[in-house]
Amino acid sequence: VKYKGAPADKQRSGVPPLLPCFVKCPAWMQGIRRERKFCLPLGEQNFLVKTKNTRMCFLFHPNATLLMKKFFVFASIFLIFLTSVSAVEKDLFFTLGPKLMLNTDDHTKSAPSPVSYSLGIGGDFWLKNNVLIEAQASFFTNYYLWDGERAQPAEVENRTATALSAMIDLTGGYTWKAGESQKHLLSACGGLGIFARHAILSNGVNPDDPNRDTKTKASDDVSSINDTFFKDLNFLYPELAFSYSYILSEIWKIGGEFRTYIPLGSLMNGNGVDGMIFSLALKLSYK
Repeated sequence: VKYKGAPADKQRSGVPPLLPCFVKCPAWMQGIRRERKFCLPLGEQNFLVKTKNTRMCFLFHPNATLLMKKFFVFASIFLIFLTSVSAVEKDLFFTLGPKLMLNTDDHTKSAPSPVSYSLGIGGDFWLKNNVLIEAQASFFTNYYLWDGERAQPAEVENRTATALSAMIDLTGGYTWKAGESQKHLLSACGGLGIFARHAILSNGVNPDDPNRDTKTKASDDVSSINDTFFKDLNFLYPELAFSYSYILSEIWKIGGEFRTYIPLGSLMNGNGVDGMIFSLALKLSYK
């Protein structure tokens, strides 16, 4: 079966019709060929973004919102553009350090503000006039419980679920060079973070174990926790980032960074800064 609206080389048989991609490449993105793009739905939640030289497959969590999907697709196309422009200086970096998630709720039901240790990887893109674009993904885990209304951080003895977490950052800002040799780099950035989480049943917890407060099964609590992660913009975190790097050589830099993540969903739901995240990390960059 041939579907109308798709070029001859893009026509398929036995699959859903190719649809116009919801993210369009602006004309100024000269690093990406200017041509019509298509998205092929893979099931109900996943997308295959195709261009002449690039094919990207996005596998989203079943509860992922359209806003999250748009962010990931746009960010990916934007980063491909940056990496393809030879005039842009690029660094690969790794981070390691603690993240503190602020918990302002009743501590008799949930844990005090938990601290997790994360490992991250990302890229710095240095544009003209010391303008910095930065993309990063950091990975860590947390314990959670379900209190009947919300997913709450949990201590080890009260945990129901283990959340596999990734904070995806896309920020932009400015860098100042200091010192006689200009080897000291100070950067200030602002941007947006996507807090992607997926909860699984914690080790040692049985699916039929009852919740002491709500009497629900552990497996049902895990489903409720996952629903909360992607509900009411709980995944969206505007952020501020500050970093320092010292140039060791032509290819190596070392330093640190501090990030503050503002929980947009919590603010909109009247829970204040509950869930706010503070991150401190060692940063090692390679050119």
